[in-house]
Amino acid sequence: MSKAKRAKQPRNLYPDPIRRLPADHQAAARSLTNHEYCKSLKYKAQSLKTSWEGVHPDILDFHKAFQKELLQRGYPFYAFFFWRSHELQDELYRQGSTKARGGQSPHNYGCAVDEVHCYKFWDLTRKQWAVLGAIGKEVARRKGIKIVWGGDWKFYDPVHFQLADWKRYKADIDRLDIEVTTQNLTALRWYFSACDRAQREKKPLPDHPFE
Repeated sequence: MSKAKRAKQPRNLYPDPIRRLPADHQAAARSLTNHEYCKSLKYKAQSLKTSWEGVHPDILDFHKAFQKELLQRGYPFYAFFFWRSHELQDELYRQGSTKARGGQSPHNYGCAVDEVHCYKFWDLTRKQWAVLGAIGKEVARRKGIKIVWGGDWKFYDPVHFQLADWKRYKADIDRLDIEVTTQNLTALRWYFSACDRAQREKKPLPDHPFE
């Protein structure tokens, strides 16, 4: 392949493809299938009920591609949470539903999504969740978005997918008291990307859009 052709290819942030699930996971994968439900009005209503405001554009891009992949298999899932407030985060912490207090979760900065089954909700087996995690990781790899899956944590949270670099956004949002909106997160994404490029090319850093 010529250098010109290689230069045009997108940079692969996940060079290693996700491994195929073991044979004993195939039954779990089949058990998630419900094509009829995916065609129903109830599914459509569920898929539209969660607000996209305050969500990072990469999380939205990942979610849309993930949902497309799930629907092709007839797996009915929807986004239960994108952004959530510090107050709600503290309430979930008091309930023991999360290890993170307000300001400690990527959800508080629009940098995460919880993908939940439409009628089984959280009541899936480990193998069924492993199917979801494998598909999510493969989608992220193809999209070139660095995603961390909560199913790989000691505090098992298999519905949860977050940006690997979400704390970079948290740092500037907290320091400059930036409102968490999709527009502001898009501006920060541009700024961070420009900073990374400037550092690689040893050029002056760009002006911060909020300073």
